[in-house]
Amino acid sequence: MSALIAALVAVLIAMSIVLAVQWRRARTAERTVRSVADALGDQDAGSTITERVVQLGDERDRALAAAAVRLAALDRSTVGVALTDTSGAVTFVNALAEELLNRPGDGAALRTRLAAMASQVAVTGQDETFEVEVHVPDLCVLEVTVVSLGGDDTAAAAIYIDDVTMGRRIATMRTDFVANASHELKTPLGAIAILAETIGEVRDEEQRSVLTGRLQSEALRMGRLVGDVLQLAETESFDGEFTTQSIASVLDEAVEFVHARAQDKDIEIRVGTIHDATVLADRGQVVSVVRNLLDNAITYTAAKDDDGGVVWIRAQVDGDTVMIEVEDTGIGIPERYMDRVFERFFRVDRARSRQSGGTGLGLSIVRNVVVAHGGSVRVRSTVGVGSTFTICLPAIPEEER
Repeated sequence: MSALIAALVAVLIAMSIVLAVQWRRARTAERTVRSVADALGDQDAGSTITERVVQLGDERDRALAAAAVRLAALDRSTVGVALTDTSGAVTFVNALAEELLNRPGDGAALRTRLAAMASQVAVTGQDETFEVEVHVPDLCVLEVTVVSLGGDDTAAAAIYIDDVTMGRRIATMRTDFVANASHELKTPLGAIAILAETIGEVRDEEQRSVLTGRLQSEALRMGRLVGDVLQLAETESFDGEFTTQSIASVLDEAVEFVHARAQDKDIEIRVGTIHDATVLADRGQVVSVVRNLLDNAITYTAAKDDDGGVVWIRAQVDGDTVMIEVEDTGIGIPERYMDRVFERFFRVDRARSRQSGGTGLGLSIVRNVVVAHGGSVRVRSTVGVGSTFTICLPAIPEEER
């Protein structure tokens, strides 16, 4: 019992000490406020100062919240941002810049170069913009802008890093496309000019008739090339009308388009198993894609008399994907060309392509349309046996039809 009383006394003493300390602090604060009020000659200044202290605390909290929002915005920026001091040392970095600057290999060389440039800009006050190539591991083109902030050692320069790899790649593709298209157009244009000049000088009617036929052929070839270029441009800025379509109906229409040409070449088109599915698509574009693949298959398949002459078309559903296959028994594609068949103007067999009037743009059009529909296209091939092109498109589930 005496121990319990002693404990209670100890608790009371501790509480008394705490209350005394708090009372002294309160009295000290009160005397400080009164002293300030006396110095200002205003008896109401005490309450005013107290309100101002509270107000300053609220403003500080709002400023911290605003700073946190700005930092979050910088952190999620699609442009890398870094701040450096006068020596070029990084004092702040957002997530993207940190990723770019801390990559192994070329990242170290990039950090060294940026530190030197930031230090120079901090001294001269002259902003700098340049491009740098790094391998991460693929080639990556970065546009770097270093801006003088004229600040203190904590923020003397700002570095902005923009990944322009895709833009440069597109610009290169456009340049190559213009060069290739110009080259492809020069051939039929040159032939047309020569044939027209020759026809004017020929007196023999039979020879004139032959030359006229060749002239018409070259004109048709140029027309096909211009048409394919326009279609390719349309598919690259694809804005089609997507509606619900039956794959079986689409394949029937595509086969009907090429039926006469297949007969002329003595090629048999065999329709294999067709698992019907419904897709959301631009009907004209998808029919054009399948027709394009069938046209290619007919072009590169030998006639029946030469031990060939069969083109297969099939469709099957795998989960939420419909797969359309076009298989030929043609010349096949060498392994080294498999990754290039979808490039613009690329031809595996240029001589056969010229003979058939091919432009080398068909498979590029196929890829663009399929990708615009959220799908993919692939090819497998064996030289001397044939090729199979497979289009995968997202199917509409039965419960959503």
